[in-house]
Amino acid sequence: MREPLAVAGEPRPAVIGMDELSIRADHVSRLLVSELALGRPIWFGVVDRSEASTAKFFAALGPEGSQGIRLAVMDRWQALRDATKAHAPQAAIPSDTFHVLRQLNEAMNQVRKAEYERLTHRADRTYTEPRRRCASPPSS
Repeated sequence: MREPLAVAGEPRPAVIGMDELSIRADHVSRLLVSELALGRPIWFGVVDRSEASTAKFFAALGPEGSQGIRLAVMDRWQALRDATKAHAPQAAIPSDTFHVLRQLNEAMNQVRKAEYERLTHRADRTYTEPRRRCASPPSS
């Protein structure tokens, strides 16, 4: 492990990604921090993905390294956001694409189900087909 670290050098990331990594099937997860510009992991939490574990990453990085972070991409887990705001207040914190798209998909599915329920109680049953046909125009 020391040899690759010596070649790679000390991490001084400007853009990081933070996410949990599942260890076992019983929902045990750890924090994984990656340097996104170089596409390499730079820290692996050994306890959990709490605010205290995230603070350990920033402690390992040091104040100078923490101040160099411009962007910290993560999910909407509040503990990650709070620790990042405390240790790297200058960093912008956008949500990652996966979680944003998942939330949009859930919202669209709720609207689709609500419209299906609303339309099934009407006499006009043109648009009450299953989801795969709901967006298609009615056949003549």
